Amino acid sequence: MSSGKQEAGSISAEPIDSRSADSHVFLTDLFKDHVRTQGDCVSLIQGSTQITYSELYNIVCEISDSLTAAGLKEGDRVGVWSDRSINNMACLLAILMLNATIVPLDPDLPTDRLEYIVRDSSISMLLGTGRSFHDFRRHIFPITSNVGNNKLNIATPHTKPHIDVLTNNTAYILYTSGSTGTPKGVCMPVAGLSNLIEWQITSRCDQGIGTITVQLSALNFDVSFQEIFSTLCSGGSLVLTPSEAQKDMELLLETIIAYDVNRIFMPFVSLQLLATASQELKMVPSSLVEVITAGEQLRITKQIIWLFKSVPTARLFNQYGPTETHVVTEYKMPDKIGGWEVLPPIGKSAASSYLLVQDENGNTSNTGEGELLIGGPGLASGYLNNRDLTDKNFVLVDHNGTTYRMYKSGDKVRVRPDGNYEYLGRLDSQVKIRGFRFEPAELEVTLSSHQSVDDSVVVVDCKGSSSDARIIAYVKPKNPDIPKSQLWNYLKTKLPAYAIPTKITYIETFPTTPSGKVNRLKLLETSRVERRETHIGSDTLTQVVSKWDSLLEHDDFTHDDDFFDVGGNSLLAVRLISQIRNSIGININLKQFLREPTVAGIMKFVVNETSNQPDDEEALV
Repeated sequence: MSSGKQEAGSISAEPIDSRSADSHVFLTDLFKDHVRTQGDCVSLIQGSTQITYSELYNIVCEISDSLTAAGLKEGDRVGVWSDRSINNMACLLAILMLNATIVPLDPDLPTDRLEYIVRDSSISMLLGTGRSFHDFRRHIFPITSNVGNNKLNIATPHTKPHIDVLTNNTAYILYTSGSTGTPKGVCMPVAGLSNLIEWQITSRCDQGIGTITVQLSALNFDVSFQEIFSTLCSGGSLVLTPSEAQKDMELLLETIIAYDVNRIFMPFVSLQLLATASQELKMVPSSLVEVITAGEQLRITKQIIWLFKSVPTARLFNQYGPTETHVVTEYKMPDKIGGWEVLPPIGKSAASSYLLVQDENGNTSNTGEGELLIGGPGLASGYLNNRDLTDKNFVLVDHNGTTYRMYKSGDKVRVRPDGNYEYLGRLDSQVKIRGFRFEPAELEVTLSSHQSVDDSVVVVDCKGSSSDARIIAYVKPKNPDIPKSQLWNYLKTKLPAYAIPTKITYIETFPTTPSGKVNRLKLLETSRVERRETHIGSDTLTQVVSKWDSLLEHDDFTHDDDFFDVGGNSLLAVRLISQIRNSIGININLKQFLREPTVAGIMKFVVNETSNQPDDEEALV
């Protein structure tokens, strides 16, 4: 064991590893290789539309020429309106071919957050289509042009922004939750992404040409780049799913079965929902060969075991890696499903990553228990416009006479005797919500900025697993009569959906520990939920309201309140529909619920469905 002396790293520090960045095969060259050798093979599938590699390359060249004509230069940053389309995929390839940087802009994010990303990243162009794109860009970039006969639009600012030379050769910039109340941009070099994709391709000799992968992740989630480029750089076919497929597991299963999908990437919580839906709906995705889960701790449930026993050809891989490093470990679940651990390890070093464990005294080792430090070619350059945070999290570590540039993950791990790493949890308050990084402090800052809020404390109740994680906001209001829906609506204009609290509880004073700090455990134990009197006029209505109560963990809502305005989210909506269908017998699906996501809306559906059966009809009082 050696001393883990740390020095302040910088954004320009070279990663110290066994491979040179020059040895990486450039991603777009891999793609063009398949254009030459299998130009007539299918590259992208969307609905009934199929695009060959040659056709996709022609679209990429058309976009590339238009971007160049519009003034795009090497190192410029391009905001991409993520609409899950063939054009969208072509844009990513075109931007990288021009040695520019991708900045994903998710239409589902609040406008305030999108505008912050645009300002902070100093993007040179916006690419996108559709009304939501034009509604957003017209307030920022008023000048637009079209890409040939394509429907794709290019928007550029009046004044070209200054680009920090230190962030050139960056593949993408992804914004994650920040403890200061503002998101931070993680800069991933082209060499880092290339290293990951090379490893993903070469480590799967049986995957590649002809393999069909479903593109499920949002573009502002780093796994999306793994899905897209590991497929298009290996000669496979990518099925573009509608965004609803992330929430509607029946739709996702239909997609997998219809297109004979072989590979899927998804966080544990989505895998659990998929397995549950597959079992309940008796829809077995028998074409699956490879399921890759990452983003949060994998937990083996009886539903997941059922799924893999039902699809014996499918293998399950557990991958780990923060946004700042992408994938650095992998664990292949054993062939004998009966021996699967409930909490499997995260595996051994992958993608040429170099791992060390640092104990409480600052000593580093390849064994033992402590904070995981990550080095290797997959490291991000740092955080955009945030040198202090970069120097804090990316450090130089001396180990056995060699100096490594490493990322302090904040994750506690243990190295097992067989060399596999076991994830033990976080060393700080950061948690994962549905695969996304969540900083409670960011929600506290945002809540406290509301004019009717005096102070707030946020607690995450994980209940033993990230899939059951609930964000609870304890608020000290200036006016206790302010409707909680007003706060929920305010937060939705500032934060992404995963950061919206499930429950908001008003409180007069925060309990404290003997040292004067807020006692967060006490808050969970003494949570005060305001009750309301409800006059329920039917057994069905009683059961529906009960399901809402149970899932939201509060009953501070009326029959006309929108589910998503009182703490609901897409994951809870999926569970609600499943419980209503299985326990109450109301044959409603997610699409039908989303048309009017209220208790009253569900009851209207019941009345309409039973209108031809007057003896069984139940009316809403």
